[in-house]
Amino acid sequence: MDNYKYIEELLDKYWNCETDLEEERKLREFFSQKQQLSANLQPYQPLFMHLQEEQEIKLSADFEVQLLERMAAKSTNHSSRKLQVSNRISFFLKIAAGLILLLSIGFFTQQYKKTQEEIAARETIMTAIGMIAENLQQGEMIIDEGLKQLEILFINNKH
Repeated sequence: MDNYKYIEELLDKYWNCETDLEEERKLREFFSQKQQLSANLQPYQPLFMHLQEEQEIKLSADFEVQLLERMAAKSTNHSSRKLQVSNRISFFLKIAAGLILLLSIGFFTQQYKKTQEEIAARETIMTAIGMIAENLQQGEMIIDEGLKQLEILFINNKH
C-alpha cells in the first residue's frame, strides 16, 4: 500500500512537471508490470505503457538508405510536376501583380484629381474672400468719406 501512495505522489509531481528522469523511469516500470492496479491508477497505465513502447522503437540499420532512395524516387516524379505548378503559380502571380498595379494607378489618379479639385476650389474661395475684403475696404472708405462730409456739413450749419 505504501508503494501505491509513493506512486500517487510521483504522479502528482509528474503532472506538475516536477519529476526527474529517475522518477519517470520508476513510473514507467510500475505501470509496465502485469499486476492488477487499483481503480484510481488504472487510467494511467496505457499512458506509461505507451511511453515505454515508444522508447523501445528503434530504426533499422538501413533506414537512412531506404529513406534516401524513396526521396530520390519521389523527387524525380515531383520535379516536373513542381515545375508545372511553379509556372502556373508564377503566371497567376504576374497577373495579380498587374491587376494590383492597375488598381493602384487608378486609385492614385483618382486621388490626384480629387486633390487638384480641392486646390482649385480653395483658390476660388480665396479669390472670392479677397474680393469681398476689397469691397468691404472700399465700402469702409466710402462710409468714412461720407461721415467726413456730414461732419463738414454739420460744422458749417452750426456757424
